Amino acid sequence: MTIIAALVAAFAFAAALKCTAKKIKPAGWHLREHLGEIGGALTLTYLVIVVVVIWGRADTLMTMPLNEVGDFLAGAFGPVAFLWLVFGFLQQGDELRQGTEALKLQAFELKNSVAQQSIMAAAATQQIDAQRAALQLQLDEIERGNRANFVFSHGVRGGGGVPGSKVDTSMEIGCSGANAYDVRIVFEPPIGSTVSVESEQITQSRKFKIPLVFANPSEDVLGFITLNYKGADAKDREEKFVYSIRAADPWVKVKS
Repeated sequence: MTIIAALVAAFAFAAALKCTAKKIKPAGWHLREHLGEIGGALTLTYLVIVVVVIWGRADTLMTMPLNEVGDFLAGAFGPVAFLWLVFGFLQQGDELRQGTEALKLQAFELKNSVAQQSIMAAAATQQIDAQRAALQLQLDEIERGNRANFVFSHGVRGGGGVPGSKVDTSMEIGCSGANAYDVRIVFEPPIGSTVSVESEQITQSRKFKIPLVFANPSEDVLGFITLNYKGADAKDREEKFVYSIRAADPWVKVKS
């Protein structure tokens, strides 16, 4: 009966210890961190109680059959084994909890790292886009600097009083940008018999004059002038313009 009472007391004490540890842990006692010391103290106390109980019965133990001695030892040390089993379960639970918290912390850090890498990648992408845009602006500026930017003017006009009558005029082509070399000028549709003409060079100070003879049209004419040339960098370029001839006023007018 004494052993049974001790076993019940051990169970009650372990349960009370667990509840007490949960309640007082926020206060900073942290009993779960000292389960080894608590288990050792309880085991020592229990062994003292066992020794006190059997102190006057040592002779009886010496004369008991071996199977009864085994039963005694199992009953005597069973509560101690169960106590350490409970403490081991609590300790294992704490270790698992700590491992879970560590995994959560690693996952959080990994998430932050991924977010940081995403921010860095976005910043790098923006920097690359900005550099690409700046480079494109530089290339566009170089391209504009190498274009001829042709300008047109018309000379005096003769004839063209009525539809079908002969119109005799001219067109001058200059440029406001870079010099143009090996220039080929194409009219579509042709103006009179002028389909295309060529010039070795057109500059700001050197214009190219094109004589134009055509019949005064009975209705307005709309066409295109295409200029193919080599720029100052020897690169082939093309500029296209729109020309118009009004039936009532047959001047050859050009706009870009």
